[in-house]
Amino acid sequence: MQTIGYPEEAKAIQLEYDGPRWTPPWDVKVLCYLAQEAGGTILEIGCNEGRTTRELALACPDQMVIGVDSSNQEAVGQMVIEQRHEGPPADRIGAHAKSLPNVHILDYPSHMVWNGLLRHGGVTVPADWGELGFAFIDGNHSYAGVKADTEMALDYFVPRHKGIIAWHDCYVGCPKWCGVKEYLETEVERFFEVKQIADTWIATLTIT
Repeated sequence: MQTIGYPEEAKAIQLEYDGPRWTPPWDVKVLCYLAQEAGGTILEIGCNEGRTTRELALACPDQMVIGVDSSNQEAVGQMVIEQRHEGPPADRIGAHAKSLPNVHILDYPSHMVWNGLLRHGGVTVPADWGELGFAFIDGNHSYAGVKADTEMALDYFVPRHKGIIAWHDCYVGCPKWCGVKEYLETEVERFFEVKQIADTWIATLTIT
């Protein structure tokens, strides 16, 4: 996987909150930059309590942000044991972001939201949400979970010949249960050029 430099434009992005969070501020700035570059609606899979969701919405005020996480116990049970503690209760999903006018929070398993976006059933996605431009995959980190979200993201973006996908927790030395890097290197890179952003745990792919 090729490593590219940290974008200079991302360094200038000001975050509202600089305290403890699941996604470090340095990574959040890159995500805001990528979302701005992509344009269109932003989808965050694994929004947790919505701190990153909020920063994305503030950095991209003219773009819709859809934050997705699930309190569904069956969906939580499909995650690896090491990650199951991360899921917030239903009343905390997207809590930091859901008051913003350009944010919609969905408490559903991610495949149901993807199916709605792909018009295959699932969650009803209003037409006025527009087309996705950017997808941040930070939900189920098992190999199977990352594969499922990524394949549906590709099903969405590839026919449109545009869009940016980003993944979190892609780094050298990641624990064996975290399948992000392994999946990207063994499957996605057979067909696409995925890039690691230096000094972050973010990998990204631009569809053209």
